[in-house]
Amino acid sequence: MPRGVSLLFPGSRCPKCLHKLGLMDNLPLIGWLNLRGRCNYCRTEIPFRYLWVEILTGTLHFPLMFLAMEHSSPLTFFLVSSAILSWALLLSLIDGEHYYIPDLLTLGPLFFLVILQSQWEGEVFKNPLLDFFILSLLFLLPQAILDFFRSLLRTLFGEKTDHSFGKCLGLLISEDGSLRPSYIVPLAMPLLFIPFLFYPSLNSPEHMHHWMGLGVALLLLLSVEKLTKVLLKAPGLGLGDVKLGALLGWALGWPAFLLCLGLACSTALSIAILKGIHRKKNISLPFGPFLVWAGIFIYLMEIYFFNRLGP
Repeated sequence: MPRGVSLLFPGSRCPKCLHKLGLMDNLPLIGWLNLRGRCNYCRTEIPFRYLWVEILTGTLHFPLMFLAMEHSSPLTFFLVSSAILSWALLLSLIDGEHYYIPDLLTLGPLFFLVILQSQWEGEVFKNPLLDFFILSLLFLLPQAILDFFRSLLRTLFGEKTDHSFGKCLGLLISEDGSLRPSYIVPLAMPLLFIPFLFYPSLNSPEHMHHWMGLGVALLLLLSVEKLTKVLLKAPGLGLGDVKLGALLGWALGWPAFLLCLGLACSTALSIAILKGIHRKKNISLPFGPFLVWAGIFIYLMEIYFFNRLGP
């Protein structure tokens, strides 16, 4: 994904000799050990990280089997937990190495959860504060949709689609991939009529919980992203971190998200200070891994206390 290589074609192959890999070569753990860490065709060394990532993935999934046995729907619990765990690991590894979070891994789950967890056909202007949040978020919707589809096409068909995508929408998209400011308002204005037809129902605290979490996360992280550029003359947070925060804000709600953000910031700052003292120079750290694992930790703590202490 970071290199813009299509996931659909060509199939798995050696990056050196481009020879197609067989079924046995692709088996987790067994494939690497059977090949003894080298390509079977050109004898190029296969990085050791392939093995340790597969071991780490299996190790993290192992406790899920025991937790699933105690759940009322063990198969559903295991599949959902496995998907979340694999997503978090994938996002952490990409951001940790490339300082880049693909929009497909943040906006994709966010759109899915908003559609799945929102009850539509509600009433407009029943809760002014939440109405203001939702109407404000609609101005970000055109850019978010374009970012999502751009990332989806890039993942499926490779980076060559970036040029085609930008060419088709050349009047709307600037060179950095963002909407031209002069087009944001006219594109967003028609979306303001959507709430009158399909407005989310905010009658229950659970629905307000999600929307408030999304709004607070965007407000905080976008403010930090803009302020660091102005004050430090350097990027402090990337927009990928902002989109990840929006996803966690929706999933956790605003109180739990604030705890998640505090835990992620304190952990990242502690490691940065220790590394800076050791190396005696300024360092940079990817914030995504700290944010995503802090979110999972807070979510598990919520489940634990709800299960143990009751409502």
